Amino acid sequence: MGGRPHSPPVGSPRDLLARLAALRSWREHPSDPAMLLALAALAAWDLTRPQDWTALDAVVDLIGATVR
Repeated sequence: MGGRPHSPPVGSPRDLLARLAALRSWREHPSDPAMLLALAALAAWDLTRPQDWTALDAVVDLIGATVR
């Protein structure tokens, strides 16, 4: 993952809901469908960044600018 950090928005709430449901970390734990729906209704972004520590300041700046 080279290049500059970027944070494109996640597509639709439907896309985010599918990702949240697929990425539950502990499948044996019952999930609350209402909580997944509430999370899917929020804005979300994919963060892509270089794995180099020198990019940390740029990543922090990007996150700050994205959530404002």
